[in-house]
Amino acid sequence: ANPKIIERLKSVGMLIAQRPLDHTYPHCWRCKNPTLFRATEQWFIELDQKGFRAKALEAIKRDVEWIPPWGEDRIYNMVAHRSEWVISRQRVWG
Repeated sequence: ANPKIIERLKSVGMLIAQRPLDHTYPHCWRCKNPTLFRATEQWFIELDQKGFRAKALEAIKRDVEWIPPWGEDRIYNMVAHRSEWVISRQRVWG
C-alpha cells in the first residue's frame, strides 16, 4: 500500500501485516505520475433519447469551430457510435 496508508493503518491499530510486493501501477501517459483509480458516481445520458444524438451530431458539424480541425471527426465518431455519454467526466478537456 501507499506509505501514507500504511502509517494510517498503524496509527489506528488496523495494520494486519506488511511485506514488500513488486507490481506495476498504471501511469498517466501525459505527466508519467502514478494513476490512482477512484470509484465515483457518474452521470450518463442515453444518446438516443429524444433525438439527442441527431441534435448533437448536427451541432458538431454546424456550430463548433474545431481547433485542431481533426477534433471534429474524432468527437463526431464518438457521439455517432456510443450508446451513452458520460456527462460527469473527471478529466479536464482543453
